[in-house]
Order: sequence, then structure tokens, then C-alpha cells
Amino acid sequence: MDNLKKWIRRILNILFVVIVAAAIYVGWGKQVDNPDSWFPEWVEEQPSTQTTQSGQK
Repeated sequence: MDNLKKWIRRILNILFVVIVAAAIYVGWGKQVDNPDSWFPEWVEEQPSTQTTQSGQK
């Protein structure tokens, strides 16, 4: 019974590695449309041009 459990664990580990490798292979060349959407708190807010122009007049 212990031998069967070891084989099942090995098979599951191999399947996990195959699935992770396939996911990396599929997503390797993909580009993100909006990279700022991943970390929005890191994006520095830039003042809009309308507010800066209206303040100068």
C-alpha cells in the first residue's frame, strides 16, 4: 500500500510539473495590453493638461 501511495504522489507531481510548464510555454510570448492595471498603486498620477492650463491663465 505504501508503494502505491508513492507512485500516485510521483504521478501527481509529474502532472503538476507538466501543467506548469505548459502554462509558461503558452503565456511566454503574450503581451499585456495595459501593464499599469497590474500595479495601479505604482502609477504616478499626472495632472491633466486642462487643469494646468486653466491655472496659468
